[in-house]
Amino acid sequence: MTMCEIGPGPKNFDRVEGLLTFRYATALASNPIRAMQQVYLRHGPLIEIRPPLHRTIGIRRFVFAVGPRFNRAVFGNPAVFRSSGLMLKGPRRSAQRRVRHGLVTMNGAQHAHYRKLIQPSLRRARIDGLASAIAAVVDAELGSWPVRQKVDLWQLCRRLAQRVSLAVLFQSSGCAALAEAEQSTDFINRHLTMGALATVRGCPINLPGLPYNRYLEHARRTEAHLVRWAKGREGQTDGEDMISLVLNTPNEFGQPISEMAIGGHVFTLLAATYETCQSVLTWLLFMLAQHPHASADLLDETENLSLEGADLVERLERCTWLDAVVKESMRILPPVPMQIRAAIEDTVLEGCVIEKQTRVILSPFLTNRLPELYPHADRFLPERWQTIDPNQFEYLVFSAGPRTCPGYRFATNLLKVALAQIIRRFRISIVERAEVDYRVTITTIPRRGIPAIIYPQDRKFAASPVRGNIANLVRFDAE
Repeated sequence: MTMCEIGPGPKNFDRVEGLLTFRYATALASNPIRAMQQVYLRHGPLIEIRPPLHRTIGIRRFVFAVGPRFNRAVFGNPAVFRSSGLMLKGPRRSAQRRVRHGLVTMNGAQHAHYRKLIQPSLRRARIDGLASAIAAVVDAELGSWPVRQKVDLWQLCRRLAQRVSLAVLFQSSGCAALAEAEQSTDFINRHLTMGALATVRGCPINLPGLPYNRYLEHARRTEAHLVRWAKGREGQTDGEDMISLVLNTPNEFGQPISEMAIGGHVFTLLAATYETCQSVLTWLLFMLAQHPHASADLLDETENLSLEGADLVERLERCTWLDAVVKESMRILPPVPMQIRAAIEDTVLEGCVIEKQTRVILSPFLTNRLPELYPHADRFLPERWQTIDPNQFEYLVFSAGPRTCPGYRFATNLLKVALAQIIRRFRISIVERAEVDYRVTITTIPRRGIPAIIYPQDRKFAASPVRGNIANLVRFDAE
């Protein structure tokens, strides 16, 4: 076998074999977005990746599929293509394997049981009814934002998203309860950061002193903390608190939940409610700061908007520019740029044979930039939403099909409420020549934060020249 052996296979898909497969695997571990771009540009929308001796040594094959028809075929068939998660699996019986096993990675009867359990807490009527509560938490948090000082926009948005989800969905209000809950999110955030390191993903060898070993040890500490925190809810079932529901409800077999299962539920429920929101809100504010006309139009639309009352969501839904700005930000920088499904049986995807246990990589990032769907896809153009209405397989943000994220309504309401409040109170200016780099943990986040200065709203919107690899993803045109 040659060093790089690439054959076309059937007409409609490409095949990658040889040592090039290891190069792609390494690239995916270090920068998934750039790797997906390179693979797609070189090989097209459907690629089979076969590591050398994959059957002999048990390394799984991968299939990389881009576009609405593949999204529909995979996401629309959860009976064949099962969720496998993005976190490293970890050794058998390890804390890492347990903390990654929550609603996102569950399948079959177990997934159906727990999704049905938490669904009432996330039903549309309830979440819309919480909009005023979200606004109150956001308003209190914005009161602590320093004006005319250099700040890290990422840290401000992260804290805001976490405090809203903890207070509204997990009943962690009050200083003591909030501080205790934030210790849990600190453990989770640290673990997600460690798990994204190339030294961890690229060398999963469990020997003392190696990064992977430290990652597994941190999983143990994270699990222990989350279990202790959650068990304070034992015997206190509260339909408004998803953790208490899971803790005090029999599992899919009708048995009490085991202590070993608690960590995965808590990790997933907490991270899922704030992780995507903090990513989207950060990039939303960054995009608006770099697009003055979009900011001015948003302020015009929301300046006199009342953020009180039971019909708040109805009023927000009449703000068409606000809706377009949120959608466009999630299109150009979707919070989760890559998703993975595993085939549980042999199947075929447009002529490409998918063997059992093959991992299928799908890309919201690339789907949301297909030129036939989104002309000038690397530009932030909220006005495009005046004329387009893509379906869930053409616009991937909250997954698609039967396993669409159950918390999408909460996330959308949080983003709209927060953005309407922020634009009316503040003008955010990115520090000139700031180096804005991105990285991917599970979500796309700033590598070293985003330095900004917050001013009282004065309508003096102006873009700032910035450096960093964010310019590889978004084209900033002078306005």
